[in-house]
Amino acid sequence: MVPTVFIVGVGPGLGESLAKTFHDANYNVGLVARSQEKLSHISYKLENKRVCYSICDCTDVDAFKSSLLFLYNELGPPSVAIYNAAALTMDNALQVSPQNLLKSLDVNIVSALNFVQTVISLFPNSDNPNHIIFTGGVLAHRPTKDLFTLSLGKQALFTLSSLLQDDLNSLNILMTHITISTLIGTNGTHPDLIARRYLDAVLSRQTGEIIFP
Repeated sequence: MVPTVFIVGVGPGLGESLAKTFHDANYNVGLVARSQEKLSHISYKLENKRVCYSICDCTDVDAFKSSLLFLYNELGPPSVAIYNAAALTMDNALQVSPQNLLKSLDVNIVSALNFVQTVISLFPNSDNPNHIIFTGGVLAHRPTKDLFTLSLGKQALFTLSSLLQDDLNSLNILMTHITISTLIGTNGTHPDLIARRYLDAVLSRQTGEIIFP
């Protein structure tokens, strides 16, 4: 049976590399993002084989759940689910508005929890463990005042992954938090190298925090 991965937060950088890496490893690939253009472009590059996507703002709770269910109906149950969405905003504590803070936290942490609560109901019953992966960042450990909301979000995401470990283990679900401590893309690490680390974590059943590189 061909395994399936769901990837939320897909753009031309790491998200696209994750789609390509798991597709090349013979996974069905389900993608969720806000941009029709980005999703159709990635799907086309993968020749539309074993690929399905849904356009959705992950902060819309009901629409997000519907998108994940759509992928489930099209591709079958996922054995791997990756939350790669983030709100990247330059701001600081004294200037950010409460509304923008709430909007950022919706993407960076609230939707991540909604993602977990939804995909655990879609995972197959199997002797092999299913796997959830969060894309974290070095801001979780070294917050930056000019990336205030993102720093809070990455710190909260890391805490969430830690708090989920025991409950998910009891359900035969592995939880991995990949902390990316390098620049991605131009003048940084090629996203394909980072995406390969995600696949390696799945193949080796590695849990807890992985710091890349």
